[in-house]
Amino acid sequence: MVMAEKTLAALGQKGYRQLPRYKSKRSGEMFARLTSPQNLELFKNRSLPLNARFPQALQYYQASNQVSKLYAFGYLKKEVRDSELVELMGALFRTTVVLLELVDEYLPTIKKDDPKYQARMQGLEQMKRGLASIVTGGLQTLRERTHYRRSELVRLVDYMDETFPLLIPRLPAKTRTETLLRLEKMQEDPTLKDLQPGLRQLHLKVKAAVAKAVGS
Repeated sequence: MVMAEKTLAALGQKGYRQLPRYKSKRSGEMFARLTSPQNLELFKNRSLPLNARFPQALQYYQASNQVSKLYAFGYLKKEVRDSELVELMGALFRTTVVLLELVDEYLPTIKKDDPKYQARMQGLEQMKRGLASIVTGGLQTLRERTHYRRSELVRLVDYMDETFPLLIPRLPAKTRTETLLRLEKMQEDPTLKDLQPGLRQLHLKVKAAVAKAVGS
């Protein structure tokens, strides 16, 4: 992903029309590879050392974020579409889930008598708060009707349905509560009426996942 980000950045300097596109006859396969869930399998493989997987996952996330920014600039120039942005958001949701799972795996390895224990814990909490902004940004996107077609927002809700029940229970308690409340209010928002069947299912799944996590 780091290599892909550098290559795409170079293409961006030549013009954002050069970037791979979602389901394009010419570059669709390349774009699908860029956003494939299979890219994350390495980081989830617990037969490999955590101290190798975690740093690589962070590098992957940072590079993915830069790729998303490239496409966002391309969108502002009207040289890529909302389809690419939605696919990249879905990929970012999946990467965030994996990162938080790695954090859960890493926490028990930190010894409390380690002189850097407090600093490490604070760093992890700060990272969780940063990743929480992805959830907030995703939900905000659903309201940006002038930039995203309904078909693309429906697909984005599907990606949330896939990842948010795994992601939101791992977020800081305040963020979890705020997100649940936000999802609840979205059920009654008339501007989101066409998305509400999917949002209703998403709310129920997230609510159940949070209740299970807090109860355990």
